[in-house]
Amino acid sequence: MGLGSQSLRLRTQSMGLQTQFLGLWTQLMGLQTQFLGLWTQLMGLQTQFLGLWTQLMGLQTQFLGLWTQLYLWATDTCLLHPGTRHSHPVTRSAGLGV
Repeated sequence: MGLGSQSLRLRTQSMGLQTQFLGLWTQLMGLQTQFLGLWTQLMGLQTQFLGLWTQLMGLQTQFLGLWTQLYLWATDTCLLHPGTRHSHPVTRSAGLGV
């Protein structure tokens, strides 16, 4: 009976070790999942900042275009006839007076 008792104790210890390793494995998988979630959030933030940067560059382009149009209008410059200082006939005939 002593041998059977030792065998049962050894089996119980083995099962306890297996349970501990399973718990450790589960914790490691949980950590891996948390790091993956953090990585995903960081990539999302990077994407948001890239979108914001793109919008700002678009605004800068719009302001540059507006400034160019205002400059050409203020200097009475016609891009279709470089070197001349007159309003384009099409805009004049349309009554825009530009």
